[in-house]
Amino acid sequence: DPTPTPATDPTPDPLFPLDPLPTPSHDRDGVCEVGEVCFYYNSNGEGSVSDFSSSVPNYGGSQPNCYEFKGDGNGRGECVKNNVASVWNRTGQSVTIYYNSNYSGPSQTIPDGEPVNLRPDLKNENASHKIDNVKLCVNGNCPL
Repeated sequence: DPTPTPATDPTPDPLFPLDPLPTPSHDRDGVCEVGEVCFYYNSNGEGSVSDFSSSVPNYGGSQPNCYEFKGDGNGRGECVKNNVASVWNRTGQSVTIYYNSNYSGPSQTIPDGEPVNLRPDLKNENASHKIDNVKLCVNGNCPL
């Protein structure tokens, strides 16, 4: 009876699992995960979602050259630029949404962990976002 070799041994090795380790986020897959900022087509986190794990200076204005909503629901396939109504920040840092491209114009900063509707002057009027290297405190509560 031969001794099983690693190639034929059916018992998984705990030091070398068969499945790869999970990643913290899967940027741009239409699922809002930890480590991402997620933009929703409708208010209150409704409609299709577009998820990002990095800053974007320009969303692009029209298909096929724009970032689009990827998740199921109202707005799927639409460009993100000037179509975001609500945001859920799961980055661990604050995120600033800008009216204009290249991080300029009126803006709204979203604290980590806060799902919010954009202010009326930015709702469906957004062209860039920047993930800040600082954490924003809310009512004296500062995330660790």
